[in-house]
Amino acid sequence: MEGLARFAVRQSLLVNLVGVTMVVVGAFTLQEMHRESLPQVPTGWCRVEVAYPGASAEEIEQLVLEPMENAVWNVDGIAEMWGSAREGVGLIFIQFEPSVEDVGRAVLEVQGEVNSVTDLPDEAEAPKVREFTVNVPTIAIAVRGEVPEPVIRRVGLDLADELETIPGVAAVQRNGVRDRRITVDVDPDRLAALGVPLTSVADALSVRGANVPAGTLGERDARLVRGMAKVDTAAAVREVVVRPDPRGGAITVGDVAEVDEGFAPASVTGRVNGEPGVLLLVRKEAQADSLNISRDARALVEALDVPEGVSVDVFGDAAHEVRRSLNSLYGNAATGLVLVLAILWFFVGGRNATMAALGLPVALAGAFAAMHVMGITINVISLLALILCLGIVVDDAIILIENIYRHMEAGMSRKRAAVVGTAEVFWPVMASTATTCAAFLPMLLMTGVLGKFFAIIPKVVVASLVASLIEAFFILPSHMADFGRVSRRKEHEPGRPPTRWERIGARLAARYEGLLKGALRRRYVVIGAAYLAAGGLIAAAVMTKDVVLFTDGDVDTFDVRVKLPTDASKQQTDAVMREVERRLLALEQGDVEAVVTARGVTRTNMGVDRGDHVGMVTVYLKPPEQRSSVGAGRALLAEASRLFDDLVGPVSLEVIEWRPGPPRGAPVAVRVKGDDLDELAEMAGQIAAELRQIPGARNVATDYQLGKRELQGR
Repeated sequence: MEGLARFAVRQSLLVNLVGVTMVVVGAFTLQEMHRESLPQVPTGWCRVEVAYPGASAEEIEQLVLEPMENAVWNVDGIAEMWGSAREGVGLIFIQFEPSVEDVGRAVLEVQGEVNSVTDLPDEAEAPKVREFTVNVPTIAIAVRGEVPEPVIRRVGLDLADELETIPGVAAVQRNGVRDRRITVDVDPDRLAALGVPLTSVADALSVRGANVPAGTLGERDARLVRGMAKVDTAAAVREVVVRPDPRGGAITVGDVAEVDEGFAPASVTGRVNGEPGVLLLVRKEAQADSLNISRDARALVEALDVPEGVSVDVFGDAAHEVRRSLNSLYGNAATGLVLVLAILWFFVGGRNATMAALGLPVALAGAFAAMHVMGITINVISLLALILCLGIVVDDAIILIENIYRHMEAGMSRKRAAVVGTAEVFWPVMASTATTCAAFLPMLLMTGVLGKFFAIIPKVVVASLVASLIEAFFILPSHMADFGRVSRRKEHEPGRPPTRWERIGARLAARYEGLLKGALRRRYVVIGAAYLAAGGLIAAAVMTKDVVLFTDGDVDTFDVRVKLPTDASKQQTDAVMREVERRLLALEQGDVEAVVTARGVTRTNMGVDRGDHVGMVTVYLKPPEQRSSVGAGRALLAEASRLFDDLVGPVSLEVIEWRPGPPRGAPVAVRVKGDDLDELAEMAGQIAAELRQIPGARNVATDYQLGKRELQGR
């Protein structure tokens, strides 16, 4: 391939322009790329939810789930579907085939089939179809304090409205905010005394419940007319006229009822660090930058003027992980540059070492440009791929420089050495790079959600290697022809004793030569021994090592997930959750950033579970660089796991590390199918008991729950 090298040597100006353009384009692209914790990929799952208040699990299964499941099966591309029924709600989980590329379209088809079901009970609410998405909150903000609830509510809602104005924020989830409610308690004795029927009060309130449009003033006047009848305060409700009073004046709602203003009972209540509060979860748009959103949100909180007794906490910031990964990339790149310069400077001189080091920024710039074209953002997965290939991308340059340098030492001119040296190693370098690409490309064959995540790694690695080849075969020969130089070495003078380094080099060369000759004489023995040793090491690893996809790092967040009997009241569940919260706060760990308690909702392996009998306490830890020691999070998780052995009330309590990402099932799941529910429940209990005996098994549980006790009238 002398033609390519000869062209590069002759057209040095063009080559330099190409190199500078690659770096500049890569730098500008890096500034424009969005930074986030996890990439946005479709999960291939969706969920159908139907609320049927007051219905038992059996009724929901027969009247809701079965007709909807029969309709949904008409959608092409469904790999698996199962339903879950409990009091008041039915759920259908749908997993699509990996071959379904447009999951959004498939979800719309499911929505269409669900809407075609016309024989659902009249009391059932409209079905809701949602696609599972990996949309991890970018940052969490808590407004808390031992102050009246209206104060916290006002501060929280005002802050949420301001957060939604930040560029890139898709939504702010408001947790712990109860709706305002005006209660009208009608007194039957007053109604009887005034001769007013209860329906008159109801009719009067319904009329004043909304503003009434009344068209326009006329043909020549297009102004709209509206009756501003809506009342939204307790005082205004008291003044609503029920009917005229025959004795004069009017009978108002306040004459026949007690009117109070307060808040509706909440299905989910929350506390932050032991105090009542409002939790705001900020979620970003798909192409928004997590670091910018975190910066703007923190600036907004710092500028916030809150009433006395109210605290605003910021935690769960995903920008910490992105920033840590970027710093790791920059640090590894700087270390790689220093090592390349130092080692090559020792052997081929500082100027030639600089030529090799220039290949690293060119390769990274090409990788950033290719990532932007492919729609890959700066996230933990793509940064991992870049860090993996940092040491690989300079290999091509090192091989070329060493070969060119060898010809220059033999007396060949710089331009001729650049052409000949590049051509000699062109195919070996191509083969080496191709084998490296081939080692990563099989990751593209992985299916499912995990395959979509891992597909980023080979794409980034291959883009980096291709960019390094462009630099090695096109830019580097031109630079060596223009700037390469043979180091000035002191000629060996007759009678001069060799230096220390010369003696060490001579001994190493002699030993290596003897070892190489021996290996060549017994080459079959050496080859057989090498393969035997490799096979033995692989077999030993298989027998002694556990298969772990990702090694466990330190814990950043963990949950204490609690379930009480299904007929437990809100008060009973709240009492248990307060005790769990109290024990966790009593640890007095300086590594904890926030402790958030929720009653009425808990996380599961496949989403969330809701009900008066469930709750969850989530412990957020400080960023790793701010913790007291390495592994402090995992030590705290182990300590928390031993806190609740004597806790009375829950039927299940799990202390589980929570990691953001797509919904995923348990490591081992056993499904029992049949027609007799009681027999299935008994069998599931027996299987769970056997699984608990397996060493290393923990958090063994079944999803079968007894329903609430009920009174049946016949």
